[in-house]
Amino acid sequence: MKKIVLPALVVAVVAVAAWVYSQRERVVSPPSDEIAPTETPSPSAQTTTSAGTDTQAQSARPSLADTQHLNRKVEITSINLAKDWAQLQETAKTDPAFAYALVLKLFECKMVANTFGGIEKLNSKTVAANQNASGLSDDIKAKAAVCADLTQTQYMAYVDMIEFAAASGVIKAQAEYSTFVAASLNMTPDIIKNPRVIDEYKAKSMRYYHSAAQSGYAPALQNLSFAYSDGILTPKDDYAAYKYLLATNLAAARGSPSRDKLLVRFQSGLTPQQIASAQREAIAIYNACCRK
Repeated sequence: MKKIVLPALVVAVVAVAAWVYSQRERVVSPPSDEIAPTETPSPSAQTTTSAGTDTQAQSARPSLADTQHLNRKVEITSINLAKDWAQLQETAKTDPAFAYALVLKLFECKMVANTFGGIEKLNSKTVAANQNASGLSDDIKAKAAVCADLTQTQYMAYVDMIEFAAASGVIKAQAEYSTFVAASLNMTPDIIKNPRVIDEYKAKSMRYYHSAAQSGYAPALQNLSFAYSDGILTPKDDYAAYKYLLATNLAAARGSPSRDKLLVRFQSGLTPQQIASAQREAIAIYNACCRK
């Protein structure tokens, strides 16, 4: 039996997830700050792969008004997250859109903290001492003041927040769940020794990708293609990778040089019949999720 080294697996997941996250803005998504909701696909809709029929569970979806509210843009205006933490956390427990916005803010704090040597070193004292530092931009100084004095426990609360937002139907949270949670797994080595945790993470990542894709979010279609291509979150399947990348181009209303190269690579291992079938399925996926 092949031995699986879980830490190595998580490192691979984190690396791929980070790359996927870096690529996400290359897909053209709705021009507004809010996700443009589309008609919900029929519960009987199915997608097929070369391995057979893959029926995606269709859970009860929120109404159009609820979808718009869930996916509205929220600004976190706190001048110091640590001081306002109790109120911020309480709001995040009941407002998925706010929870997702707070996740983004916490990750911004993590990047700022790296400049100071880590979350534990990003405190009021070091922020004050660096206010006149010429090596830091005014933007970094301002963000550092917002993030100062956060604890590691407060920072790690983003895991529950991204889960809540994604499960509630925040489309961008669903598309980015894999990336954010992979980062948390990499920081908690004791957890990654449990295969069940990894299996649950991979299953949820794929479920949320599919849900976001069904909502018409083009970056999620691309994330699905990458997932089927690299074989980390789900078994490798070039047929599925090819059709979802074709659907991405349709949803984005244009191709891109990088995606076009990947399409050539994916189809190189497919028969002419599989290519034609994948092209038909890509059109069906686009019609179900994204066609206005």
